[in-house]
Amino acid sequence: MVDRREHLRASKSAALAAKEAFVSRYARGRDDRAVGIGLSRSGDEWVVKVLVHTPAAAQELPRQFRNFEVDVEIVGLAEAF
Repeated sequence: MVDRREHLRASKSAALAAKEAFVSRYARGRDDRAVGIGLSRSGDEWVVKVLVHTPAAAQELPRQFRNFEVDVEIVGLAEAF
């Protein structure tokens, strides 16, 4: 458990840099995409997390970026009630 935390702590700056580069390349100026970092399903690695409005927006994105998995979720449009 300690090794996993140390690995994540040590690799966080690289994950944040990858997220910023991903935003520059795939999300800047696009209001249909939100980008962050999160943990993989196993909790062992950082992933670039992308929330998109449409399946078409999701299809345009890579599944890997700078040695990080890209986890894309289609969330649709937000509506105020």
